[in-house]
Amino acid sequence: MGDRQEFRPERLKNLLLYVAERSKDDPYFGATKLNKILYYVDFRAYRDLGYSITGAEYQKLPEGPAPRELLKTRRQLLNEGRIKLENHPVFNYMQQRIVLVGSADDAIATFTPAEAAIIEDVLSMVRGKSGTEVSEMSHREAGWKLASFYETIPYDTAWIPPKDTELDEESLAIARDALSESAPDRR
Repeated sequence: MGDRQEFRPERLKNLLLYVAERSKDDPYFGATKLNKILYYVDFRAYRDLGYSITGAEYQKLPEGPAPRELLKTRRQLLNEGRIKLENHPVFNYMQQRIVLVGSADDAIATFTPAEAAIIEDVLSMVRGKSGTEVSEMSHREAGWKLASFYETIPYDTAWIPPKDTELDEESLAIARDALSESAPDRR
C-alpha cells in the first residue's frame, strides 16, 4: 500500500514531549486525549505534507486510534528521566498524565515550521475538550470506522473526510477495497 511509513522513534519521543509541554495546563490532558492528538497530528501531516511526522503505526482501540509504539516510547522517556506519570482526579476517575521533567525546548526545535503549525492546530482543535469528547471525534474518522478492533489504521484514510453518520456496509466494503489496492506513494 502507498501509505507505508517508516517509524522514527526519536520523532515520536519529541512529539510526546512537545504535546506534554503544550498541554501541561489542560485539565483534560490524559492518556486518551494524548493518543488522539498524536493520531490527528500524524494523519493530518500525512494528508497535508505527504508524510507522517513520526511514522507510528496506529491501531483501532475502543476509545479511538492509538500508536502501537506509544507504551515503549513512554517507557524510554521515563527511563531517561524526561517525563514522569502523575494521576489526577477528573470527575469520578483517575486520569494518568505525562508530565515533563525539565524543558521540551530541544524536542520542539526538531520540528519544521509546517510540522509545528500542524501540531499547534491540532492542539487548538482539542483544547477544552475532554478525553471522551476527543475520543468521540475520532470515531467519526473513516480510518477508525474502516479498521477492525486492534487492526492497523491505514494512513491513506487521511484522505477520506470524517462523517458524522454511520457508513453502511456497502460503503465500507468499497472503501476497504480501494485502500487495499496499490495506492501511489505519497511520502
